[in-house]
Amino acid sequence: MNRHRLFMSLLEAFVQKQDLSEDVKQKSVMHLEAYLKEAPMLAHYGFSLLLNLVEYLPLFTRGTRLSKMDIATRSEYIAGFKGRIGGTILMVLKLFVTLSYYSVDEVERRLGFARHCGDIKGRIKKPVFINGARADHDVSIDADVCVIGSGAGGAAAANAVATAGMKTVILEEGGYFTGEDFSQQPVEALSTLYRDHGFTTSIGTPPIIIPLGRSVGGTTTINSGTCYRLPASVIKNWREQYGIAWLTDDEYARLASSVEKEVHVEPVPERIFGRNSGLFRKGTESLKLAGAPIPRNANECDGCAFCVFGCPRDAKYGTMLNFIPDAIRHGAALYSRTKAVRLIISRGRVEGVRGVFIDERGRPLGKRMTVRTKYVVVSAGAIYTPVFLRKSGLRHPRIGRNLHIHPAARVSALFDERVEGWVGVPQGYNVHHYVDEGIFIQGQFLPPAILSQSIPFAGTSHTRLMDRYAHMGSFGALISDTGSGRVSPGPGSPLISYTLSPEDQVKMVKAIAITAKIWFAAGATEVHTQIATMPVLRRMQEADDMLSGLPDRLPPAWSLELMAFHPMGTAMMGSDDRMAVVKPDGETYEVKGLYVADASLFPTSTRLNPQITIMSMAAKIGEGIGR
Repeated sequence: MNRHRLFMSLLEAFVQKQDLSEDVKQKSVMHLEAYLKEAPMLAHYGFSLLLNLVEYLPLFTRGTRLSKMDIATRSEYIAGFKGRIGGTILMVLKLFVTLSYYSVDEVERRLGFARHCGDIKGRIKKPVFINGARADHDVSIDADVCVIGSGAGGAAAANAVATAGMKTVILEEGGYFTGEDFSQQPVEALSTLYRDHGFTTSIGTPPIIIPLGRSVGGTTTINSGTCYRLPASVIKNWREQYGIAWLTDDEYARLASSVEKEVHVEPVPERIFGRNSGLFRKGTESLKLAGAPIPRNANECDGCAFCVFGCPRDAKYGTMLNFIPDAIRHGAALYSRTKAVRLIISRGRVEGVRGVFIDERGRPLGKRMTVRTKYVVVSAGAIYTPVFLRKSGLRHPRIGRNLHIHPAARVSALFDERVEGWVGVPQGYNVHHYVDEGIFIQGQFLPPAILSQSIPFAGTSHTRLMDRYAHMGSFGALISDTGSGRVSPGPGSPLISYTLSPEDQVKMVKAIAITAKIWFAAGATEVHTQIATMPVLRRMQEADDMLSGLPDRLPPAWSLELMAFHPMGTAMMGSDDRMAVVKPDGETYEVKGLYVADASLFPTSTRLNPQITIMSMAAKIGEGIGR
């Protein structure tokens, strides 16, 4: 049986609607195929394997295939996938089904969802750059500095060295997109702006999806724009425990102030605060907890709520709108669709970078890029920087270790009143009451195709909840992890191993319970936890019971359905070359002239969103190279 028919059989069971039309089913299949077209092998073949597994598994238990059952029986069978293995299978199947089905325009309209910024198409034009996808010959150039990556770290470092008068070349694997290019369509955004189509996942208990950007601007193109400074306690810890002597309160404040001015940081204004954040603020104040509007890198924001799919207004100031254009104005050359392959190293000193030009689908064009330089800044992010260093021959035993990710659960709630959480800034409010404990709770409302993945159950139960989408609120419960994982080169994508530590497991459940309490204090009738063994809470006492039962009555780690958004620490900075990969000035201990400038540098978790700290440290490193 072909994949389309198997998928339709699963879709009918998962949605279980009497009026599910053939047109909607066909459009769902179209979205599925669009997503899978260039998806990584793990997503493409993994989904096909699971599809066949659930089709033929009933032969051994019920004597018939899934597609031969009536829809009600099919739905009951799918909903029966529970436990460590069954729950994981259901979670993965739900990801593909809900992404495809809830991306159909007709389905979105039925839920009341509307793209209120649909007629907005950007306001900022791209600077002059070189699109590697159009290369028709090999390129070999000389430069003072080559920067690999254009996200928070690479862009800030590139601007610093270019401003210092150094001839700078920036290599970026992704394309250059701004508001005029963003469609606000989930499947298209995941396919064009996200690495691995948003399917980057750690291996461990539980498996955790870690979305990463892949475009000029990196993850700043698809994040929610939250901008916090590094807490003073972390600054002190990094300076005293890890020997980063330059990291004083005054110096960090200087760097952060400059960055905040460049990317236009300001608290979310009331006019775009939104009902989702407003209700959560009501619950927070009712419980007498500390919270505040979130500072964001945004200017003239209309609250379109599509931050994670690229801002159509060009209001969210990702680095493709500030640091990169500024670097180009100072003489830097940007090559998009250009993949750095390995470093050129001789006698312990970097001498350049070898790369290849790639097409829009990421395939090499057969044309090469060589940059001859005495200074290279690697800013590929905490997942890809250590892999690139390893593939270039660096051997430090700590490369790839010390991975922190800020694990998070999306805690949603139902209200009798309409919330319309898609109106206003999706990440508008933060509860910072528990930051010293490593817990921070932030707004995060998403379009139906994405939010539906964290709504519990399958079949009629899931559909009934999604039919009340307009009455939902959603916030993220995040933790600053003390446990760590590891990144290693893989056959295709990097191998990410990460298992939630017992301490972090307790902290995660506590964060979810606190978020649930706030929702109930705001008037919610039920809360969805993303804990498979207790997916729904219907009164505040149940959240209190969760808290009072810690750490003894703890849901198993495999039952937590988590994501993570801030990988860091895999090429850490420090004064001890046995533990640190990089010196306090950003240069690697192994290779002269080779620098790292991204979240890989962080010795520990940052406790709060790391964007401003990445930019600040990268700017500091760039200033040092410039001198």
